[in-house]
Amino acid sequence: MARGTYVLAVDWSGDGDFGDTGEDVTARTLQCEWKRGNDYASQLVGKAIAGTLTAILNNESGDYSTFNTSSPLAGNLVPGRKVKLTGNDGTTTFTLWSGFLDSIEPIPSATGANKARLKAIGPFGYLNKFEVSTALFADTATGTLIGEVLDAAGWPEDDRDIDTGLVTLPYYWTERVQTFSALRMIEETETAMLEENASGQVVYRDRLARSRDTRSTASQATYSDAGGAALAYSGIRQIDPLKFIYNELRAQVQLYSVSSAATLWTHPESGSASPSITAGAAKTFTALYPTSGTASTSRAVAAWTTLAATTDYLANDAADGTGTNRTSSISISLTKRAQSMDITLTNGHSGTVYITKLQARGTKLETTDPVEVSASDSTSQTAFGKRSYPHPGRFIPDATEGQGWADFHVAVWKDPVPLLRLTIVGNRSTATLTDIYTREISDRVTVTASNDAGLGIAEDFFIEQVSHKLDSQLNHRAIFTLSQASGYSGFWVLDSATLDISTRLAY
Repeated sequence: MARGTYVLAVDWSGDGDFGDTGEDVTARTLQCEWKRGNDYASQLVGKAIAGTLTAILNNESGDYSTFNTSSPLAGNLVPGRKVKLTGNDGTTTFTLWSGFLDSIEPIPSATGANKARLKAIGPFGYLNKFEVSTALFADTATGTLIGEVLDAAGWPEDDRDIDTGLVTLPYYWTERVQTFSALRMIEETETAMLEENASGQVVYRDRLARSRDTRSTASQATYSDAGGAALAYSGIRQIDPLKFIYNELRAQVQLYSVSSAATLWTHPESGSASPSITAGAAKTFTALYPTSGTASTSRAVAAWTTLAATTDYLANDAADGTGTNRTSSISISLTKRAQSMDITLTNGHSGTVYITKLQARGTKLETTDPVEVSASDSTSQTAFGKRSYPHPGRFIPDATEGQGWADFHVAVWKDPVPLLRLTIVGNRSTATLTDIYTREISDRVTVTASNDAGLGIAEDFFIEQVSHKLDSQLNHRAIFTLSQASGYSGFWVLDSATLDISTRLAY
């Protein structure tokens, strides 16, 4: 039997390390569970979800009771503190999970030890607590857009691993949308992959990454039900493949044109209601477009016009505009986004002034008539009934891209494909323990299930989700959710493979 050694730590002080008193909580950890990856094994409908870690801690000391003012951690039991779990197989230390504290809940007991439940979330869960708004981007690659959204959310450069992307979006914007949702718009348009890795990085893989990256082109491990197998599994389950059959794929393409310049927003208060700014003070007004009060997913501003004095704003020392014109005393700064513009006005006059006129001009995107493209398979529809799936992407660049998506995916999903859930006991051997420490999302692995398992399966799969359970006796069990590799690999990639010999075309 192999036993790993583990360290669970929380940066309670928020100083960027895990070395302060009480930050190593390993000795008080009674059990721990963590996972990362996609919600479904299907590479069509499966999407990345926020990773989670849950640990049960001994709380006899009361250190983890939020309202215990005598706790040495008082004031530091707050969300957002970094959490890190490592494991050592006897030779090497591996980072197993990284994220952020979400909550810590005391669990008092009248008959046993008092405990506390620590819950942590991965990068996606943390990012999705915040809204982002961006400028409008034109003719920009998906990888660049992922970076722009992460920049808007204040996510560190060192905590990201971003592919360039294969699709250039004619336009992209987001306004007051949760960060992860903004990232997903880009992922869905390319049919790419967002991932969280064990080190806590946000990872973006373009749609051909599994035909290019070494960990996805060559099998990283073989799990077998054969006697004497080096990496044996303790359980295997075939996930119902029928619910993932799709034999009609539809993609709606929405294109845009740019209008001529016009007034897009006007401050509604004027006359005696004109807003005032006291001497030396500043006020910020946000111009919104569209002006209906709710953000539109189909309309945006191509370019805001920089405000011009007297044309776009007027200041006066009388609310009704009958006093002295003070427009020249106003300085202005602008923050331009796709559906809003912050207008900050600073009063340089010695007295109060009133803003008797304020408007914002610009050019807007006009939607053209949408076009829908589709692909279907009549044989599959006869066998399984009509099962439709619409393209979830909002910014499909053209009908050719949409048609390629539909043609490709109907060929993959018109028939059942094997999807598996594999359970592995890490304590079986040091080799097994090391293996489950190192498995990542998108790793290619081989599964043999044609002996005792009797599933008739012996082929390669991609890891879509990793889930781990560790108890107080250091019994470590891993569960891998797997999707068939053959439908999403072996593509011809320019300058890296030979067409028709070992590869095939992709869209």
